[in-house]
Amino acid sequence: GILPHYQNNRWGILPHCEAGSLAYWSLAYWKCHFFTKYQMEILYRIGYAVCHQLPERTIFIDGKQLPVCARCIGIYIGSLISIFFILFSKRRKSNAIPVRYISFTFVFLMCIMAIDGVTSYFGIRETTNSLRLLTGLSVGIPLPFFIYPILMDNLSESSREEQILKSGYELILLILLAIVSYLLIFHFNTKIYYPIALLTGIGIFSLHYLLLVTIFSLIFYNFEPKMKILKPFLIFLSGFILFFIEFITLTKLHTIINQQ
Repeated sequence: GILPHYQNNRWGILPHCEAGSLAYWSLAYWKCHFFTKYQMEILYRIGYAVCHQLPERTIFIDGKQLPVCARCIGIYIGSLISIFFILFSKRRKSNAIPVRYISFTFVFLMCIMAIDGVTSYFGIRETTNSLRLLTGLSVGIPLPFFIYPILMDNLSESSREEQILKSGYELILLILLAIVSYLLIFHFNTKIYYPIALLTGIGIFSLHYLLLVTIFSLIFYNFEPKMKILKPFLIFLSGFILFFIEFITLTKLHTIINQQ
């Protein structure tokens, strides 16, 4: 099946029963195993759709393999950080990309991942999971700040430009959040496997959904219904539907590739 890791308890999720009431421990084992197994199967299936999941390129926490590779972890956790930053700040209606020097900094950071990926792929140099995670974060953090303003510009009726990042302090804060995430995921990760796996799943959904609704906002750009709420409703509903179609398609493609 899609979860071969369960065959040898690779996820390390089976609880260890101690002495006590046989009925009590049997019930506790069933509840813990059922909930954890199917919760992790959902996260693994989500990761399976977007990532190769090669063990040698994936971070293990407490002996358990994360749902996606180190670089993907960085991209999706980084994106989630930025999406939360946007949604819980006063920049939710921003319809312009960051100021010039921040935008250039973000482009430079994204180029670092491209260099790391290309040079390692062609055998010019070896990379590590630590570098994969760092360079993934260097792409994940900037991406929403370029995508989100396009969405808001297409949805907003205001012609006034409001840049999504204006201050160097905000840039420093985002870099510090990326560093803290790197340290937690790669160095100080004891007992936090499930939170990281869950946040990764949320990050995958958030980034892909943001991309899809932004694409649909471009498609519906000239659509002007009488009911103003209809346009955003159609955009967000279409993105939600296409999200599931995308993941079913990607899962099938991954399975076909593995069978060849």
